[in-house]
Amino acid sequence: MFLVVGTFLAGFSLCSSVETVNTGIRNKNIVRSVDISTQLVKVSYSITVENAGNNGIRTYLFAIEPEIESDLSYIGAQVR
Repeated sequence: MFLVVGTFLAGFSLCSSVETVNTGIRNKNIVRSVDISTQLVKVSYSITVENAGNNGIRTYLFAIEPEIESDLSYIGAQVR
């Protein structure tokens, strides 16, 4: 599975619920891009996820620091 966490403006969403960890999920590759070509800083992540477990992946939690949550303008994700 290849997951692209879309273009963000200075942050990401924080999930406040308690989640269990699926030990079969591995982040194989993570690429972070920061675009400072305009007055809005855009931060993008491209995450390649591998499922080495026996169960399917129902959710993928991407956490951020609470102090940058107030600067968040947009969050999006897509699976390729």
